Amino acid sequence: MKMTKEDYLSRHIQHRLRLLTIFKNNFENETDESIDEKKLSDFYVCSKDISIQMTRTLLFELGIKLQQKKQVKDIEKITNLKDYGNDKEILERIQTFNITKIEPNKIPPNIEDKLIVILKIANRAISHIVDEEVDHVLLRHSDTLEYLIPVINYVEKKVKSNILQS
Repeated sequence: MKMTKEDYLSRHIQHRLRLLTIFKNNFENETDESIDEKKLSDFYVCSKDISIQMTRTLLFELGIKLQQKKQVKDIEKITNLKDYGNDKEILERIQTFNITKIEPNKIPPNIEDKLIVILKIANRAISHIVDEEVDHVLLRHSDTLEYLIPVINYVEKKVKSNILQS
């Protein structure tokens, strides 16, 4: 059964927005000192991981992906986002659900840098565990706030403007 536009907007996207913002909503006002015990909890770790993963998922919905590792041998050299171009699945969703794609060259540079870091983590440390790439920059809570919160805010804003209001 194909998803209707109503289901897509009210159930699919709304659910993913809740997952995207769960970390921000629960931990944004914490400090490195106040988070120590909570940081070890399953809720903290799972909230952080799912927010990172939803960044990747929702950017896909908006037509954006990270350059693939097979195109660049060293993950550290991946420094740009790509448009999904002619990918059949995303083109069909964009047309069916009237989505306004994000153009990679229109992402503010300060957000693009953080998006690249978060997408590398989503691709390499959460989705596909690669030993040498699991030790990433989001080890301290303050680092997580510096990178993840602006990305969550950007993606949430773009989902609302480019999907829900398009």
